[in-house]
Amino acid sequence: MKLVFTLLTGILISVSGLAAPHMHHDPAAVHGMLLFGRSQIYLSHLPMFHTPHDYQVILQATLSREGLYAYQKSVNSSDETVYTLVPEAFSLPEMLSRPVPFKAQIYKGHFERGGVLIADNVKVEIKILYFKKFSGAEIKPSVGTYILFGNSQEQFLAHSITAAPDFDQILKVKTNAQDVAVVSFKNLGNTEPLQAHQALEMTLGETVWPIEIESSLYTEFGDLSF
Repeated sequence: MKLVFTLLTGILISVSGLAAPHMHHDPAAVHGMLLFGRSQIYLSHLPMFHTPHDYQVILQATLSREGLYAYQKSVNSSDETVYTLVPEAFSLPEMLSRPVPFKAQIYKGHFERGGVLIADNVKVEIKILYFKKFSGAEIKPSVGTYILFGNSQEQFLAHSITAAPDFDQILKVKTNAQDVAVVSFKNLGNTEPLQAHQALEMTLGETVWPIEIESSLYTEFGDLSF
């Protein structure tokens, strides 16, 4: 089955927009994140539809040597696809408006669902790839909508979250496109996750590129059901 997805413009929120004063009132909290990637480390905030967790955030991250070693050693010796990072408490919009290094723990598995601690006191530095605060008034697209990101070695899709009920999904994909972009699958609804081993076609401007869904790293419905 072949599906087509096209670039949606004007949706990514600029980093400069994070400094708006009204974005600084969230209390400090622990913001668990999915940790993934081999050639480059990425973090995806585990969101909910209530304050202070009502944000979809994708970050590029650098881990201190001991934390990176523990993570890579576990990934190379296990079939586990879910790794989570638990940072020290901070206000998420404030951190993203003025990123500074922070300390965190790394868990093999979900840190709230039986995950095993594999590294502590890990220094983390971040670069923002995508940021959106849920408005509660956003109209959910009728077609499957995802955020594409990665590099020349690895590419990923993250389901674009809008309004409850919704789902969070991170997929490993293979494509020649590498820029961060919001894309849509025109022949696919927006209520069911993508499945592994689908061969799709991607249209960006005048160019059509194939994309293959290699695996689903994480899918979550419960935290976004209301």
